[in-house]
Amino acid sequence: LNVGLEGVQVSTSGERYFPPRSADGSGGAKYREVGFLNINWQAGMAHGADRAPFCGRLCATREPAKFNDGKVDMFRLKLRSMLKNPGPRYQTDKRQGPVSMRFEGGRGKGIFLQWDGEARFAMSTTGEAFSIDIRKIVSIPVVIGPGYDARVTGDPDDGREVCFGFVGETPEDRAAVRRRICRCVRGELDAEMNATEEEMHGAGLPCR
Repeated sequence: LNVGLEGVQVSTSGERYFPPRSADGSGGAKYREVGFLNINWQAGMAHGADRAPFCGRLCATREPAKFNDGKVDMFRLKLRSMLKNPGPRYQTDKRQGPVSMRFEGGRGKGIFLQWDGEARFAMSTTGEAFSIDIRKIVSIPVVIGPGYDARVTGDPDDGREVCFGFVGETPEDRAAVRRRICRCVRGELDAEMNATEEEMHGAGLPCR
């Protein structure tokens, strides 16, 4: 593993988001996490709200990360972020997708990430740089319980009728989304995303 998030670069809509204030992509070693929120809840305790100066974090009402506004709420965390925020409320930045994450660490190195609620280790079996691209977050109807708090996740009614459909700017984009989801349902993405034992050994990562 690299130190912190060294070797990680993240962009949204073609603009660099992470590492911040870096012309050459360095500086990630100082950070522990980078990502985005969809449902505004993590591990039952942390949630996000729009970035604001310190006084605004303490006194003002900030817009929460919303699951139905069509945007990604990006965040980046250092070890001392919990003191600066303060507490488990992340400072988030609303961005339009897509989101692209690039990692370059060399042979036998990778990054831990959360993928659809599951812990994963992403790496390149050849040691070359690789990218993960998020073009669209699947939107699904959810049941709202009596404990729902609009101050945390916003108004659940976005004014649109609930319906099923594949999204995309062009028919080709929508067809690509449909094919990807169908492949996922059939279990065909496992072979694409999971390394074989031979590939693990080739990457210098012993396994049993």
